Amino acid sequence: MKLVVIIFVFLFNIIFVNAEEQSGYLSNTHINVEGNEIKKLSDNNYNTIEKINLNSILTVSNEKPFDKIYIIYSMNSSKGTIKYNNKEKKLGENSFLHELINLDEEVQSVDIQYNSDVEIKEIYVFSKDLPDWVEDWSLPCREADVLLFTAHSDDEHIFFAGLIPYMLNRGKSVQVVYLTRHLKTPIRYDEQLAGLWAVGLRNYPILGPVPDAFSKSIDMALENLKSANMSIDDVVHFEVDMIRKFRPKIVVSHDENGEYGHGQHRLATYALEKSLEHMDDVNYKSVYNPYKPYKIYLHLYNQNQIVMDYDKPLENYNGKSAFRVSMEGLSKHKSQLRLIWGKWIKYNSVDDVKEYNPKYFGLYYSSVGYENKDNDMFYNIPEKQIMEYSHGIVTQKNVHKKTIKKAKSNNKIDSFYAYITAGIIILLIIIDIYIIIAKK
Repeated sequence: MKLVVIIFVFLFNIIFVNAEEQSGYLSNTHINVEGNEIKKLSDNNYNTIEKINLNSILTVSNEKPFDKIYIIYSMNSSKGTIKYNNKEKKLGENSFLHELINLDEEVQSVDIQYNSDVEIKEIYVFSKDLPDWVEDWSLPCREADVLLFTAHSDDEHIFFAGLIPYMLNRGKSVQVVYLTRHLKTPIRYDEQLAGLWAVGLRNYPILGPVPDAFSKSIDMALENLKSANMSIDDVVHFEVDMIRKFRPKIVVSHDENGEYGHGQHRLATYALEKSLEHMDDVNYKSVYNPYKPYKIYLHLYNQNQIVMDYDKPLENYNGKSAFRVSMEGLSKHKSQLRLIWGKWIKYNSVDDVKEYNPKYFGLYYSSVGYENKDNDMFYNIPEKQIMEYSHGIVTQKNVHKKTIKKAKSNNKIDSFYAYITAGIIILLIIIDIYIIIAKK
């Protein structure tokens, strides 16, 4: 029996101790600031925050070698420098709240120094492959096929549920632009990024200038703007700039009535409609060149309607439907799941949604005609080859290939554990039979 215990412990170590190395995540990371250990930066809790002062030296170390560092900032990142083995690497250059830094060699310790005060929630280190939850963002699109104007974090998985994975599966580039900022609830930024990453988006989203504030009408939303020292012209200017910057083929936004009446949903679409007269106006003040999209679709708009097929299995998502993929994104918004929309994550079909169904849109504006065929938002829009961008953005097809390759890699790991587990069971049975025979 002692032999059985020894073999079991040995195999337990193979499976469970090496599981950490299989995922690439390394625990027992030590983080020090000026010689003082800061445990809250490695407690796996995004609600604990540490302020790192300008020019302070933050040392990250682990007894095991690592070549990747993942930093979760609070509200804003900061530019800085990471030093290791007499080398330097810049960080914070892209203002990503979740930033992955790839080192060019394995180390056991690095020193980080920021150019300004910064608040950090968590720091992780990795070796080998990354777990699926680690986000390695690309820059926003240079040019987008689809520009989604959404009011708040989570609206993209509720009133536009299915849209992002559906378009990505077609090889279309998608840029998400939020109207609001969640200044009082920063955890929603973490949920926002996790949700977008879960549905396959890799281009970093854009945050708008409007503070999140509930309102029941467009008039209340405009009053809230005044309280923030803003006007409708500021929102229109922002949306014009985003359209000119990303030069999308189509733009998608909220129901004119704000779905359930939310004033900021209405504001997003109200400003978009007012933006139409300025998008290609050469006299309108903007840092970007004039541009007008081919089409603008509004959720639930009752003219020129189109019905999206969000229950069709998607090839690049292992046969999951676009709706179900979006529900996986919605599930990342844990702070919002107590709301009525939280029940959506249990729905199997988009047709289970009885109010504000996300598959219904109407064509509000078109420069290529209002004819609808095959419920295709891109019908009549000229095809254009997607660019390979010099600054490192990859096409969505390449993103899918990487995602699929990663999924296959994870399947191999799962198979490895399954084989080992089966081997343990068989081995224990053989040993038990041997013991019984020996006793006889």
